[in-house]
Amino acid sequence: MELPSGLVLKVLESWCICHFKDERHAPDAPPHFYIVIPLQDSNLIISIITSQVEKKKSYYSQVNIKALNGLVFFNKGEFSFLTRDVSVIDCNQAELLSKAELADRIKSEFKIIESQIPEKLKEKIQKAILESPLVRSHIKRALKNRKEAGIKFKSKDLTG
Repeated sequence: MELPSGLVLKVLESWCICHFKDERHAPDAPPHFYIVIPLQDSNLIISIITSQVEKKKSYYSQVNIKALNGLVFFNKGEFSFLTRDVSVIDCNQAELLSKAELADRIKSEFKIIESQIPEKLKEKIQKAILESPLVRSHIKRALKNRKEAGIKFKSKDLTG
C-alpha cells in the first residue's frame, strides 16, 4: 500500500532507512538512501548513504582527517536493498530538519526501505555524529538530548 510522503513523515517515529530524490540535488541526480533518526520534538536527523566510499575517504583525508571518524561503513549483506559491496553513511553531513522541511525537499516518491536498524549500527551512527568535527553543535545537542531522554522508538503500523 502506497501512502503520501506527508502522511508517512507525520507518523515516522523510529529509526529507518528511506529512499527519495532530494530537491537540493542536481535535476539529473538519482534518488538516494538516507538514515533517518526521529527526535522527540517532530524533528529528524538525516544522513546520506552513498556507495562512493573511496571518494568520501579521499575527500575527508584532504579536508579534515578527523572527519574520517564520521563515516560509518557497512556491507551489502547487512541490507538486502544495497547493490554495492560496501556503502557508507556520511555522518559528517548530518542535518537537523523538521518533518515539514524534509517533506519540502522530497522531489519524488518517499519510501521507507528498512525499519529494522540493528542496535550496533545505531550506536556507530550516534557516535560518528557526536564525534564528527564537521557536524554543527546544535545537531549534536539534539542527538544528545534524544539519548538522555532515553527515547525508545517503536515501529508504527502505517496501514491503520
